[in-house]
Amino acid sequence: AQVHDSVVALANQMLDVIEQRGNTIEVVQDMGYPFPTGVILGNFLNLPQQDWSIFLTYSNALALVSELKDGDPKPPEYMHAYNAAFKYCENLIEERRRAPKEDLIGTIIAAHDVGGKITTEELFATLVVLMTGGIGTIGGTMALAMLRLGRNPDQMDLLRREPSLINSAIEEVLRIDSLGNFRHRWAARDCEYEGLKLYKGMPVAICLGASNYDPVLYPNPEKFDIRRAPQDLSTFGHGVHFCIGQGIARPALRTAVLTMVQRFPKLRLQDPDFEPYWTGMPTERWPASVPMRLD
Repeated sequence: AQVHDSVVALANQMLDVIEQRGNTIEVVQDMGYPFPTGVILGNFLNLPQQDWSIFLTYSNALALVSELKDGDPKPPEYMHAYNAAFKYCENLIEERRRAPKEDLIGTIIAAHDVGGKITTEELFATLVVLMTGGIGTIGGTMALAMLRLGRNPDQMDLLRREPSLINSAIEEVLRIDSLGNFRHRWAARDCEYEGLKLYKGMPVAICLGASNYDPVLYPNPEKFDIRRAPQDLSTFGHGVHFCIGQGIARPALRTAVLTMVQRFPKLRLQDPDFEPYWTGMPTERWPASVPMRLD
């Protein structure tokens, strides 16, 4: 709530530049990456813009270790990026303890210091989840949202007429286009689940997005309906695995999507029959590009 106005201002500033440039927008490159970067690193974490590259470099370097074979060493490029980000967090803890600030990082440090000082490793792990886990996933979900609205212009027009539907619209996008559909686990013991036999150590691919299509919960689940207002989504996980950054992701997505829809009354897919190239980490999927027209 404290950063809401500045997040809205950031979205409008970016769209000002896009509008002045021409009559097209490529959602992923023009908004999908720069907007969540500014929201997370700037508005929420209050880091100087000249330092953002440290965490963007590390975020990009994660792809270098996403498909390592067992026993393979981590590439030097990854270790260089990791060490730079870790050292930055180490200095950040010392600096914020000397001169506390009432921002998200200061709050995290202060909260841990009440019961016992947070270690650099703990802060680094927390910040990396927020910084690197959020930028790509918010950008990817933004692309999914605009692709879905572009394919359903009646729903985009409805959102434009009734902006109060933005909450349920984003929840419907999160339901029908779960970005992180799969997670991999291993069976802890021999067991049977609904007739399927699992054996200890057996890999299991869990489809998180499947429950979002449960027809008992969501009648006609393949229909995109921004009035649906789905509840209890599995998109952000559950229990101790519930996404730590969803409180940032949801308002960021609502702001970006609603601002684009309201700013450009003729916003539409550049090609009505557009089929994207799908990308993402091994367990994720989002469009690599969503070209749209403003006029």
